Amino acid sequence: MISLLHRLLPQKYLTILIAMLVSSYAYAGCDSGEGVCKVVTGQEEKSISCQVKVCASANDYMIKWDLADGTRIVEEKGINKAMAITINGKPAIAAGSDSDEWSCFSLPGASGKYCMKPLSF
Repeated sequence: MISLLHRLLPQKYLTILIAMLVSSYAYAGCDSGEGVCKVVTGQEEKSISCQVKVCASANDYMIKWDLADGTRIVEEKGINKAMAITINGKPAIAAGSDSDEWSCFSLPGASGKYCMKPLSF
């Protein structure tokens, strides 16, 4: 089959085609939707609307939450790198939650946290 392709396509196009077929990024995709988020400060919880975008490939993923108050939270994980969480571009940490239904994040040393419900697309 390769010899047939080699006769039909110039070498540089054949190389690009093969690279695309074996690349994990050839199997990547994104989806977005409305999420359920809340801001927790002390004992006070406030629901807030948020837009969620999820992108994934065979080797990595990225989840981005854009909250109505302007806050952006990004979670990234790759096959060759540890999970990274940022809040407005600053390194953040996973924070505890009272329920398994929520994933929560906060800035180190901050009194409040942002929580999100898992998505189902």
